[in-house]
Amino acid sequence: LGFNILYYNRTPEKAHLLRESFGGEVIEGDLGTIGKELRVVYSSLPAAAEFTVPKSLLHENLILFDANYKPKNTKMILQGMDFGCEVIRGSEMFYVQGVEQHELWFRRTAPFGVMQELVMR
Repeated sequence: LGFNILYYNRTPEKAHLLRESFGGEVIEGDLGTIGKELRVVYSSLPAAAEFTVPKSLLHENLILFDANYKPKNTKMILQGMDFGCEVIRGSEMFYVQGVEQHELWFRRTAPFGVMQELVMR
């Protein structure tokens, strides 16, 4: 996909382990001063962490992906919506995983729309 992967973690040692496994670069210190235009920000932090992206990194073409599926709108998702970023919620990932698992286990097409509606309620 042509991405340069940057890791930013509350625990730098864990970021270095990710880099060792998957390549990329570790960002330590203030995330807002990295001086790079990001294309995607993925967060797997608990919603209670209330993570937001530093304003200096926000731009209209940024994709914010929060793996949390509860609450539907985390602080980062709301921030992205306010700024006009594309947002991807964990609930979207959740039902797509369910569709793939259904098709793998039952060897038939999953009822995508029904599954999506149930998860997104």
